[in-house]
Amino acid sequence: MIEVYAFLRGRAEEVEKFFRGQQADVEKQTLREHVDKALKALDEIKNGRIWKFTVKLFGDEDLVEEDLKTIILFHDIGKMFYQANVFPDRKRGVKYLSFRGHEYFSTFLADRYLFENYMDDRPLILSTILYHHHAMGLKERGRVREIRVCRSEDEYEAICEIVGNMLKSYGLKVNEFLQYLRRFKPKSKNGVLVFSRAEDVYEEVDGINRKIWDLFVRDKAFRRKMLTFTVILQICDYKGSEGRTKKPPKFYDILREFAELYGSSR
Repeated sequence: MIEVYAFLRGRAEEVEKFFRGQQADVEKQTLREHVDKALKALDEIKNGRIWKFTVKLFGDEDLVEEDLKTIILFHDIGKMFYQANVFPDRKRGVKYLSFRGHEYFSTFLADRYLFENYMDDRPLILSTILYHHHAMGLKERGRVREIRVCRSEDEYEAICEIVGNMLKSYGLKVNEFLQYLRRFKPKSKNGVLVFSRAEDVYEEVDGINRKIWDLFVRDKAFRRKMLTFTVILQICDYKGSEGRTKKPPKFYDILREFAELYGSSR
């Protein structure tokens, strides 16, 4: 059964077995599982102080909820292009799906969806997705020329269907967006399909980022909203990732403490 993963890691031989369709001991989480847990975390945040502050900042609770739901649904959607992007960590003796720079691709796809559906707060939604991992150090993420997407055209079609069904299940209109995804048509190379238009994506997102930075510098209200949304997304992203690894990163401790302090009603 084809799945779209937001995380996959394990001992090298186990990962190899996994991608051959055999029973394997790997740590993994599907994109749908991650998004579902992140949206559940958003519901929990609604009882906390940071939610009250955000609603007061925007003056419209329905708009806050709609924007954040869209942000969570799209923040990792770029990972659909990384489903065969396996790399070794020889020091630890593991292999893993590398999603390096996926926020560029998530922003790129979110921009297309927002453009088609005329959503308000488009720059704010895109800025939160783009900066949800590395704050103002975005360019330190590095860039890749090609991304290993999947292993066959049928698998890519299945990936598009899974992503489309996930968005549709949360009430989003996806017909035109799904057609757009299908038009990418990754190319076959060395036994896998690769996405070779990465430079086009970077160029388009760089243009989006210049507009975001201009807003951030000159518009205090935008700056406060962007930073607040980014913090909320980071908390939801952290909560959505809980339990998928035996030893979570140290940064999780910081986010957990912040979520306990500001995400609760205390």
